[in-house]
Amino acid sequence: MMQATPSFTSNQAVSAARVAQQKLATVLLEIARATPEQRAAALRTLRPSAAELALTFHAVAADALIHAYAAEPLELDVPGAARASVQLASPASLVSPPAGFDPAYARVAPFLRAGPVWGAWTYFDAQDRPLARFDGLVLRAGRWCWCPRPWRFLPAVAPAGVFDNWAD
Repeated sequence: MMQATPSFTSNQAVSAARVAQQKLATVLLEIARATPEQRAAALRTLRPSAAELALTFHAVAADALIHAYAAEPLELDVPGAARASVQLASPASLVSPPAGFDPAYARVAPFLRAGPVWGAWTYFDAQDRPLARFDGLVLRAGRWCWCPRPWRFLPAVAPAGVFDNWAD
């Protein structure tokens, strides 16, 4: 007799994603509230490796981003943060960026490989007013890395004229 294989329903997937979002929001809030030294140490752990960038972006973009992010300081200073809210997206959904993602992700989408989960987040004060927004968290092989505002580095690898109508 065949044994039934447990199925992972879409409701379970949505529930798991919500739990992951809340855990990530908690970690991001802890980073924002940390001392400058602790925050710098935490941000260093989020720096993307060359291998992670190669798995996240197509080769021409990955090559440019490897050098750009190696030199890019990762900074996050949000005094008064009382809450963080995280939005998640797939690379395919970034063609038309969902709420919480900068519209410039539409420029990045053609350079993305399928697979990773992307995250954007907003910090709020005690009165629930937005303080600061960040983007570019990428989940690869169980590890989050931070590739903030990747469109800043892509004009160098895109064909001439592709980004002429966009401002940073």
